[in-house]
Amino acid sequence: MKNMTSPDFRSWKLDSQQSLYIDLEKGSFYTAVSDPNDMNNPLWFCYVNFYTDPSGLANGRDYDILGKKTVIRIWGLKADTNQKGNDLCAVLMKDKWEIYPGRQYRRQIKPIISRPAYKVSAVEVRIIERSSGQTVLQFRIEK
Repeated sequence: MKNMTSPDFRSWKLDSQQSLYIDLEKGSFYTAVSDPNDMNNPLWFCYVNFYTDPSGLANGRDYDILGKKTVIRIWGLKADTNQKGNDLCAVLMKDKWEIYPGRQYRRQIKPIISRPAYKVSAVEVRIIERSSGQTVLQFRIEK
């Protein structure tokens, strides 16, 4: 989107941090309170930081995938973010944030499991257009 930038969450209040893990039996994610040793767990793949802006009207979260760096930010007004699609998503591409409105795009974060070790070896990030189902952005972060 033109004329829009991603907020700098360093000026926002950090509310909490969670870790994302893959549940191999269910094929889904689960969250836990983060711990500095999470990166040593073979099924861990992401820290999620939750923020509130200084005015208290908006909230946001960022995703630090595989402990490399924050590559996704999601934010919106508190009244709106509980409703599907009322948020904005920014993806860091070549040191620049690209913005994707939630009403038009959905995001997908998919851990890639290596076998036979059964550990997360990479994470694939996709931005998908809601109306057509087409992927407009896709990249992989290797462990």
